[in-house]
Amino acid sequence: MEIPTEKASLFYEVYGTGPRHLFLFHGAGQDHTLFLPLTQALKQEYTCYAFDIFFHGQSHWLPIDQTITPSQWQKLIGILCERHGIETFEVLGYSIGSRFALTTLMMFEQRVRRLILIAPDAITISPWYKLATGTAAARWLFKKIVQHPGIFFKLADVLTVILPAQQRRFRFALRQMDTAEKRERIYRSWTTFRKLAFSPRSIAAVLKAHNIGLTVIVGKSDVVIPPQTANRLLRLVPNHTLHTLLAGHNRLIAEITENSTQYFG
Repeated sequence: MEIPTEKASLFYEVYGTGPRHLFLFHGAGQDHTLFLPLTQALKQEYTCYAFDIFFHGQSHWLPIDQTITPSQWQKLIGILCERHGIETFEVLGYSIGSRFALTTLMMFEQRVRRLILIAPDAITISPWYKLATGTAAARWLFKKIVQHPGIFFKLADVLTVILPAQQRRFRFALRQMDTAEKRERIYRSWTTFRKLAFSPRSIAAVLKAHNIGLTVIVGKSDVVIPPQTANRLLRLVPNHTLHTLLAGHNRLIAEITENSTQYFG
């Protein structure tokens, strides 16, 4: 299904027939099909709405040189809720998809019943993200690196030698940047989504004001989004549920699917 507006085309699929509504947002380099096994496991309890985030799958952000704002995202989700008659819902965001989950929370705070964050990248912003997107000059340089990746590959080789403890993280980054299509997608996603971010304090205030449940799932072996990333938010929301799995970044969704009743009971 598709939600078209003058600036966007947001694609999603609906799975299951359960009484609870669950919005699902995937990570970088993926699409809504990441969640197919999970939606099958949850189909009796939930009606799931699995989205393609922009620059992934079949979703398109048309003004590619403009950032998407929370109010623009609010318009799209508002159309979805009206189309399907959704009053309240739960939200799950994985990795960069946490930006869309958190924006949905902040724009629909009275309608969200539970927030599930899996290896979230939008709570504690990494130094690399700040370096690449924090200023107009940095974004210009980031674009040049995307267009001329030899600079990036040489830098990665040097950093691998200087920082051997970070080798797994650099290998992941290289896999995300090894084709022109991937590099363009990373550049567009990082720069276009940069306004979809909120301070832990503001997130915590909304969660507590509306008694919204918070579940955070991290991987003990995750070198992409380290497990301590969510600690600042968790300290501000005492009534949370934290699951630390013996898994790396790419295995988290599979691990959750295999034991779905533990996380969605």
